[in-house]
Amino acid sequence: MELILPEELVAALAHRRRRLHLYTWHRLRHSWLRLGDRERRGVEEIDPSWVPPRAALDPRGHPIHDNDSGVDFLHMNRRLMEWVNRTLAAAGGDTARVAGWRRTPPPGDPDYPVPAFSDSGLERLKSDGYYERHLTAWERRFTDADYLRRVSLGRLGSEIEFTICNDMHLRWAAPSPVGYRPSTAFAKNIDPRWDDPAYNYLGDLYASHVNPLFWKLRGWVDDRVEDWKLARGVVGDIEWEGAWAGPECGDDGEAAVEAMERIDRVISGSAAGTADGYLRPDPTRL
Repeated sequence: MELILPEELVAALAHRRRRLHLYTWHRLRHSWLRLGDRERRGVEEIDPSWVPPRAALDPRGHPIHDNDSGVDFLHMNRRLMEWVNRTLAAAGGDTARVAGWRRTPPPGDPDYPVPAFSDSGLERLKSDGYYERHLTAWERRFTDADYLRRVSLGRLGSEIEFTICNDMHLRWAAPSPVGYRPSTAFAKNIDPRWDDPAYNYLGDLYASHVNPLFWKLRGWVDDRVEDWKLARGVVGDIEWEGAWAGPECGDDGEAAVEAMERIDRVISGSAAGTADGYLRPDPTRL
């Protein structure tokens, strides 16, 4: 059954401050080790709370599995799920909670069909064969108790982020009816036109969380933390102390937006400018 989010929640998700927060958090983690010393100092001078304690990618753009950046990813993902469900519960109505997919929808699923997206470069990733070769193998791995007993939470999060999570974003991405944000801002800010709630393209981390399907696939990711706890006999809540989600996305309004826009310009003007918030297929798996 298609998930429909209340208009009030969609408006909150599409707010520029929230879009920029998620986009900046991802962009900094993905680009930090490709920034020069001058750019890193620039970020720190703008707002030291935006300096990531751990990078998610190495200078060549490869995932770093052993530094607990994956804990940051799972922690941020859980915070998102908790926030959206608190917001829904407060609003009441028919949709009181968002739950993830119990399993990744297979080809031909009537409720969550894979959208056609011609000339996108995503055709093979959206194919039945790709699902069988990659998504089912990852799902078996990330739900296997023996594997979960052996793996750290940080490595689990990193592996999930850069395999099945990114590919679920792209597999269920549909063409955007309002166009696509330019891939890098360079010397100017992201145009406010991309704050329109209609811009919910799953392949752009500035927009994906506005899409209802984001919460199904990210709910699937969050459930893997519970599998990990069960496999390792962890009772109660995860100790997230030290996990990094950026500064609080509160009501500090224009100052917070300005700081994030300035950070965006620092990254866009650097050698790491290609870390632009867009998810792309891994050519080694195609």
